[in-house]
Amino acid sequence: MGNRTADQIMKLKEEGENLLLQEAFNESLFKFFQFTIKATSRVFNDEHRLNLACIKVAPLASFEKENRQLLRRLELYSNIPDLAATISN
Repeated sequence: MGNRTADQIMKLKEEGENLLLQEAFNESLFKFFQFTIKATSRVFNDEHRLNLACIKVAPLASFEKENRQLLRRLELYSNIPDLAATISN
């Protein structure tokens, strides 16, 4: 958040610096970010568990650029025969 690392935010929380912690969160309000998420699925005691972890957070520079990249990726996926058949069904 802002120019702070996760360790710095955690330190504020542990030290009870609620005002500074709230200020750190407020710096990120109404701003756009791109999150890179890692998802893993596993079975433990016959129960499916989904684990999600945020790997990277970066400011979103341009909606136009991001949309172009997403459209390119979708086009690549649509050219894979088995995947295209699975998605259309």
